[in-house]
Amino acid sequence: MEVEKNELTGRKALVSEVYYDKNACPESIVYFDSAGNRSQYTHYLYNSDLYKTEEIFFNSDSTLIGGVAIECDSSGITKAFIVYNKNAEITSEYKFLVDPVKNIIVAQISNKKNNKQNYKYYHITGGMKDGRIASVENFNENGILNDSISYHYNQAGQLSFKQYFDSDRKAMQETWFFYNDEGAVEKTQEINILTSQQRSFSYAYDEYGNRTSLIESDKNNKIISYYRFEYFSRVLPPEKR
Repeated sequence: MEVEKNELTGRKALVSEVYYDKNACPESIVYFDSAGNRSQYTHYLYNSDLYKTEEIFFNSDSTLIGGVAIECDSSGITKAFIVYNKNAEITSEYKFLVDPVKNIIVAQISNKKNNKQNYKYYHITGGMKDGRIASVENFNENGILNDSISYHYNQAGQLSFKQYFDSDRKAMQETWFFYNDEGAVEKTQEINILTSQQRSFSYAYDEYGNRTSLIESDKNNKIISYYRFEYFSRVLPPEKR
C-alpha cells in the first residue's frame, strides 16, 4: 500500500508476477506500474543442468531492453557473462578468474564503448568452497582503487553489517542487519557517516515466510514509505511442510 504525506492512501498496486517452468525454475517475471499496467518483463533461459544461461529484459510491448548471457562451468560456477543492449550489441563483458591459494576472485570488466577495463577483487574468507565474501575492491584500468566494501558476519554466519569506503579507504556508510528467530532479515539500518543521516527498513513476514510489509523510516522513526505485499499463492518452506 502507498503512503502520501506520511499517511496511508489505501491504494494497492500489483508489483510483479512470477511464472515457473516445468522444472520449477522461474521462467519469467512480469512487473507492473502503480496503475496495474504491465511495465516490463524478464525472461530466463537454462541449460540441461538447470543452470541459468541468460536473462532477457523486455518492455511491455515485447521490444528488447537488453540482457545478460551467462557462461558457467559444469558445477554451475559463473565464469563469465556478457551484457547487451536493445540492439543486441555487446556493451560489456565480465570474466572471472579464481585464485584458490589467495582466496580471491578477480572480475575483469571490459567496457566495449570506451574499450576500458575495470577490475573487481572479491576477497573470500573461510575458503573458496564454503567461504563468504569478506570484501570487494573496485579498481580502474590503471589499477587505482575507486572504492570498496567490507562484509562482517555474526556467529550464525549471517551478514551483520557492511561498510562502504572511498578511494582513500575512508568509511562513508554503514548498513546493519538484524534477524528474527527464523533467520529472516527483520530490520536494516543505514548510516551515512559523512552526513550523519540515518534511515531504517523494517520487514514483516507471514507464517509461510513470505514478506508481508516493508516500512522505511528516518532516525526519528517517522515513516517515509510503507509497502504491504499480498500473494496469489503461498508455499510452505520445506521445514514446515
